Amino acid sequence: WVGKKRDMERHEGGECEFCNRGLGKMVERMRRMDLGCGHLLQQHHVQLHGTNRMLYLQTRWMNMIRGRNAGNIFDVLQLAYEAACFPGRFSLCKDLWGTMLSERERPMVCNSLLLLPSTVLTLRISLQGFQTLSRLRLDSFTGDDVYFYLDSMLLSVITGILGVICLSCFFIDSKNSSSWTTYNIRDAISGQTLRDLVAFSMAMTLFTAIEFFGWHPGILLWHFTSITTILFASFVATMLEKNSNATGLLSSARAWPVVVFGLRYGLLSWCCGLGPSIVAIIACRLGKAASVGSFVRDVPSWVTLEESECFIRQFSVGTLTFGLVAIVSVYTSVAINDSALGILGNLLIAVLVLGYANLFIHGLQLIGKKLAEMSFARRAVQQSTNRIDSGRMLTSELPCPIGISVFAGCSFLLLCISMA
Repeated sequence: WVGKKRDMERHEGGECEFCNRGLGKMVERMRRMDLGCGHLLQQHHVQLHGTNRMLYLQTRWMNMIRGRNAGNIFDVLQLAYEAACFPGRFSLCKDLWGTMLSERERPMVCNSLLLLPSTVLTLRISLQGFQTLSRLRLDSFTGDDVYFYLDSMLLSVITGILGVICLSCFFIDSKNSSSWTTYNIRDAISGQTLRDLVAFSMAMTLFTAIEFFGWHPGILLWHFTSITTILFASFVATMLEKNSNATGLLSSARAWPVVVFGLRYGLLSWCCGLGPSIVAIIACRLGKAASVGSFVRDVPSWVTLEESECFIRQFSVGTLTFGLVAIVSVYTSVAINDSALGILGNLLIAVLVLGYANLFIHGLQLIGKKLAEMSFARRAVQQSTNRIDSGRMLTSELPCPIGISVFAGCSFLLLCISMA
């Protein structure tokens, strides 16, 4: 003892651990401390294991988000499904789509949606041609059968080659998802060559598709392809615009002009032939050029769909006038056995068909945009009326009737195209 002598008795009576029970009191305290430390250590191990598990799940989730690609058609279809059927959940969980909603990749989403129906139609025709080839039996052939099979095989092969050309040009021109590269050929010819090649190939693809199926169901499939291409893409693009404060998203996609070009002129060339089709195109452009600045101040955009004219916009009024006179002269001389009224009727029908195609495509774009605006407005009203938080919105939101109708209808039409 090194303390004060007067405190020794109190220390030995109650404070000293070696008195009375000896080391037992100290040992018991050490055991309790060791048990408490072991329990706390076990709790820390459990918490650390849970934290590692959560970190692993979050890492996988982040990798999945970063792995979303606008060039992957399955990711694009999933995004379209969420935007159409669950607009509230889509607005609240925009971050889950990673870079797909960025300014760079939004046009790529529209490109995928615009090219999907035509690609499905091309694959369907190519597959049917392969099936026809695999079922050939030369021993039971007649003259008519040979012509039929050769015609079907030739159309399917041409359609497949044109489809490959269209998709290949999108990969060859890797500038960006909203514009085409301008090529200068010996400083004499300047233009977006790959865009024009895709536009012409797309028109020929639709032409051969209608020719493959005939008047019926060829024309019906053209309407199905137009609806699933224009209306659905316009609907999804408008929903993306509402959630990102962007404008003109669909028309900024580089697939828009070539797809619309193919739909319009594919139908026109099959219905009316090459000569009347060219005359109708030139007549519409000359009519629009003549009306601008005269008695018509604002020509409707659906008259020529100027943004989808591709290489046709490069021709001047003088070139178009000379081409119109030359083609009418050649067409009249070739069709010399037809009456003048018949020739004029063919040209008039061509103009009407082109006008119908322009109006139909323009109407589909407006309908898709209007339906998307109604769906987005309904989502905003529902959220403000129910006053539910974001957590409940994720789990309790019902599918939007407008969006589910558009998605289901276009999916059904796309299925009809694939099984035609």
